Amino acid sequence: MRDRATLYAIQWAGLVAQIELFGIHGPGSALIEDHDMVGSVIPSVESSLINSVISRDPTAPARGLPALRHHFTDAGAPKWGVWTAGDDERGAAAARDAGLVLDSTPAAMVAPLDGVPDAEAEPVDLRTVGEINDAAYDFGVPKLAAPLASLPDTVLPYAVRAADGAIGAVALAFDHGHEDTTVWFVATRPDAQRQGLGHQVMAALLHDARRRGNRTASLQSSSKGRGLYESLGFVAVGAVHLYEERLA
Repeated sequence: MRDRATLYAIQWAGLVAQIELFGIHGPGSALIEDHDMVGSVIPSVESSLINSVISRDPTAPARGLPALRHHFTDAGAPKWGVWTAGDDERGAAAARDAGLVLDSTPAAMVAPLDGVPDAEAEPVDLRTVGEINDAAYDFGVPKLAAPLASLPDTVLPYAVRAADGAIGAVALAFDHGHEDTTVWFVATRPDAQRQGLGHQVMAALLHDARRRGNRTASLQSSSKGRGLYESLGFVAVGAVHLYEERLA
């Protein structure tokens, strides 16, 4: 197993890859590249997960935020966000100085792929993954269906069916290098909870990731999801912090 700092950097690279893909492929999107900062702007989506910037290097604090903010205000984005490493006090201070407030503090988690049990899942269209996420997180209005539907076919969707025969849980995998697959947008339909569907879809995803030659999987987890991921062998290697500012 690689050391903790290396594993943290690998999961961070997966988050950078997500932001780059949204910036390149999202509906009406723009990719921001400013020195070591990268970001995505999708003004039609009210989410700082989608409209955000991040340093390519997790040890380098976010910088140039007042200038970067203009990309979002000029495009008419309703909010924007800045990702920082959980222990990055300079990045946190830069975000606060730029008018952003702390929104969430996910755990940065990595799992070895040795001995992952096989499980059954099926492919599903990316829009459905977004729709299940919109329902699971009770956004009220669609937020993720359109941007997820725009992602390239190198992003691999997984789904399992609930007891009622409909898609109950979903997840995305993306092999971003470093012998790692990064896991995004894991969600279970609210009315399909407590059927083991999250565990099943993740087990299938991890098994396939190993077959493709990856050594690890990485993700960012809320406190609510952490127990599921720990049951699959994920361990926390740090935290990531998302600061955001509402613009409209």
